[in-house]
Amino acid sequence: MHKSIYGIKQASQQWFINLSSALKSNMFHQSCFNYSLFAQNYPSNIITLLVYIDNVILAGNNLEDIKSTKKSL
Repeated sequence: MHKSIYGIKQASQQWFINLSSALKSNMFHQSCFNYSLFAQNYPSNIITLLVYIDNVILAGNNLEDIKSTKKSL
């Protein structure tokens, strides 16, 4: 795992695969229009996460849900 992230040309792809699997295990759904966009819907709340290269933008309308998502990642 360490070599696949830091030692090869496909490091960014491996990083995205690992991040995607972690997000999907936390009930995030990947957009079929933009593969770098993930969303988690609750009855009255939504959390969106956008991945760009090695940066992540996390937004939502409930601060406690955002904090728990950050903690789980």
